[in-house]
Amino acid sequence: MSPKKKSSQTFSIYLTDRALSDLLEIEDYSIQTWGKAVVAKYILKFEKAFRLLEENPDLARPNPELGTDLLFYRVEKHLLACVRIKTGLAVLTIAHASRDLEVLLGELSPTLRLELKRLVQKIQSSQ
Repeated sequence: MSPKKKSSQTFSIYLTDRALSDLLEIEDYSIQTWGKAVVAKYILKFEKAFRLLEENPDLARPNPELGTDLLFYRVEKHLLACVRIKTGLAVLTIAHASRDLEVLLGELSPTLRLELKRLVQKIQSSQ
């Protein structure tokens, strides 16, 4: 997503490789299940959610059962799992709401930490 100006600050939404992969898997599964027309509308909802979060990052809320560092935002039947970074929100993964988030995040934790570290380094080097 492109950075948006909010007063004098730039606040952006960044996707980890995992989140981008999740989005592509959602797209592929949805094409096979419901067809391209439905998928286009569904993916557009994610894009709108990213823009909305750029403008209103506080819409991403913590789940008290999973700690306060992780923030979540629902897009239809999926949840964006995010963390705040200096310049915005980093989307770590996109999970179906029916998934056990605690188990999923536990399984992904080591990889997600590395991806977040690389993402932050990439952002810092581009500034």
